[in-house]
Amino acid sequence: MLQVDNNSSQSCFSQSFVIVLVPLLFLVGLVLGYMGIVPLKVELHVLFLIAFIFIVFMFFVRNNANYAACHMRGSFAAMEENLQAELRANALTIMGKTKSTLHVKDFMAEYYKDIRNDNFARVAPSVFPMLGILGTFIAIALSMPDFTVKDLDALDREISVLLSGIGTAFYASIYGIMLSLIWTYFEKSGNTKVDKNLYDLERLYESRVWKKAELIKHEHTQSELKDQEIVQTLKEMFNMDFIKELNEQYLK
Repeated sequence: MLQVDNNSSQSCFSQSFVIVLVPLLFLVGLVLGYMGIVPLKVELHVLFLIAFIFIVFMFFVRNNANYAACHMRGSFAAMEENLQAELRANALTIMGKTKSTLHVKDFMAEYYKDIRNDNFARVAPSVFPMLGILGTFIAIALSMPDFTVKDLDALDREISVLLSGIGTAFYASIYGIMLSLIWTYFEKSGNTKVDKNLYDLERLYESRVWKKAELIKHEHTQSELKDQEIVQTLKEMFNMDFIKELNEQYLK
């Protein structure tokens, strides 16, 4: 079980806010454009579509590697206590040396397996652009004018509405691509932090853990010793004196 204190939760909230800051500012800018405060033409349906994409992004944020790395730092003390206990529980003495057969990397993978959903993390970079493109097509479909009018002036107005709707509809695609880039940046940043923490822990406990090469060498050594014992036993059983004694017993 992961144990995260209140200070860590507040710190991780700030990390999540950093991830959503730029998308939130973009959405606020579109709202101001719709209200006429900034010179940016935005249709209401486009605004709703982008707000929906932002909500989906907020749902994905907790599965970002940067956010997960923050939770790992918050539970580091509890994790290290469990790690030391597991190292002692898996201790093995070889040639007078006592080390653990548990590898730090395997323990970390098991301990933090529920910290985030890897499936969400993998599909996120492709989900946001697809949502943006889908939002663009929906916006174009909603702004499609009525071309059945027969009046030339009315037709010109309908075409102007169409062009205006297409222009604002592309905000959704831009927003989706931007979310994908932001997600990828923080995902790679978080993975770098996790890898560094893992590397530091492995360096810290490397003297207390048997390396795989050492265990393999010990296994081969034990196998050779057993083979030598078997050969020696066979030699002792089937030496010439033993065979001679058998012959004498047979002759008697």
